[in-house]
Amino acid sequence: MADNGPADTVLKSYFPKTYATLQKQSRAIVLTFFCLLLLLGISIYRDYGISYDEFMNYQNGYVSLAHVVKKVSPGLAAKYLGGIPPLEQYRDKDYGVFFDLPVTVMQNALRITNQRNVVQFRHLITFLVFFTSVVFFYRLCAQRYNWMLGLLGSLVLIVSPRIFGQSFYNSKDIVFMAVMFMSVYTMFRFLRLKTPGAAIWHALACAAAIDVRIMGIIVPLLTLFLIALDLLKAGNVKTELRRWMVPLIVYLLLAASFVVIFWPYLWSSPLRNFIQAFANMSHFRWKDSVLFMGQNIPATQLPWYYLPVWIVISTPVVYTLLFVVGCYYLIKQVISNKFALYKNDAERIDIVMLMLFFGPLLAIIVLKSVVYDAWRQVYFVYPAFVMIALAGFVNLYRAINLKAAKLVLTGVLTVSMAVTAAFMVRNHPFQDMYFSFLPAKSIQKNFEKDYWGLSYYQALQYVLKHDKSKIVSILLVNDIVSQPVRMNVHMFPEEMPRIALTKVQAEARWFITNYRKRTGPINISKEVYSISVDGVKIISVFKLR
Repeated sequence: MADNGPADTVLKSYFPKTYATLQKQSRAIVLTFFCLLLLLGISIYRDYGISYDEFMNYQNGYVSLAHVVKKVSPGLAAKYLGGIPPLEQYRDKDYGVFFDLPVTVMQNALRITNQRNVVQFRHLITFLVFFTSVVFFYRLCAQRYNWMLGLLGSLVLIVSPRIFGQSFYNSKDIVFMAVMFMSVYTMFRFLRLKTPGAAIWHALACAAAIDVRIMGIIVPLLTLFLIALDLLKAGNVKTELRRWMVPLIVYLLLAASFVVIFWPYLWSSPLRNFIQAFANMSHFRWKDSVLFMGQNIPATQLPWYYLPVWIVISTPVVYTLLFVVGCYYLIKQVISNKFALYKNDAERIDIVMLMLFFGPLLAIIVLKSVVYDAWRQVYFVYPAFVMIALAGFVNLYRAINLKAAKLVLTGVLTVSMAVTAAFMVRNHPFQDMYFSFLPAKSIQKNFEKDYWGLSYYQALQYVLKHDKSKIVSILLVNDIVSQPVRMNVHMFPEEMPRIALTKVQAEARWFITNYRKRTGPINISKEVYSISVDGVKIISVFKLR
């Protein structure tokens, strides 16, 4: 399936000896690349604070664990898990727990009880899931092109500030993106091999994606569509159908079984609860507002261009331009194939990437589904975005005749990635505050910034360092501002006895805000500390007395 790309052409033309050496050492180079990525993650996962959703995710895992233990050993559940609400009465009972439940089991098996250690353990596991998905992403890119372009695509995925930054603490959207792409990889493997063994792995991957977020149902539906298309393309439909019969039955039975097994919420009524979870996802129960283009707009009334705008302003410009070029070439390829859509396995990957990117976005826009906090709920389309951009780079490179122009194109991408990587290093651990081209003043006034509340960790570090009194009193004003303060104090277990959170301004000495829902006694003359990301202020500490 693989074909040669720009990396081969450049090295063969200008550095033939280097090219030959690299080809011989390809496995060692790839292994070194992923070892360095793993070491990087392990060295920095402790640097991040607690995000808004983490305690809720933590509780989701415990509620499901208690439900499972009650089924297996009611006495044990009553003894150790008595204070946990029943799953049937839990508000977020329809959340998939394929990630949260196993992490909770591991955390208890390892006897991790300190809240700071619990959070950091979850951050590590979240990164490891992301790391695993990058390996799968490399393998698919390498199959489509070659190992060099596989590494280039993987590097683009990593040098994407919002994706990489959130790969440590966003155990919903990044984990879903990861398992979703793993299921896409196993889909192509299943379509290629047509064996019961490949069916088992694909069923497992699809169940994992669905049981993290029900939107994962896209991949099984896409699998069935592609199988049907292959049957229509087959010269002898009966022979092809016989080849598919056993693997397809194995896949469908196991996928359905695994979905139910890994999702305790479905146990009591699999079909009814699945339909209910899907309906809830389509119109999610979040009715707050978001800051978008200078206006606080209810999440239920966002304009159709909300997601496209966020994707463009938070993705490196060169990546976006290559994506546009890739769309042009791939759509042109589809049109040339007419109703056949694709001619071979390589082109099938291309058409699926277009489907995986544009399909969910169009569905969200048409159904007017609730989205918020930038575009994090659709991060799962980003690997497809990167593969389309990679196709744009490859096709544009091949279309250019002048060698000098080819070098310029390669240089532009290299410089863009270097500048983006420099931003990520310079602003660690706030990489996810990346904006591609907007000036700081425009960002400050018009768009959500640290909606995760991570920077409260560093703000509290400042307060505790500069206030040595027996009681450190911090003002709370509303749930949006209060929640990240309440959570991030758990990152300082040794300091918690002297931290007092109060809603009475006269009793408070400090006030911290990330400017989300700007409220409270903000007097700029009393600001004593702030954190900015390339000129965009994301949090401030005020001393009240």
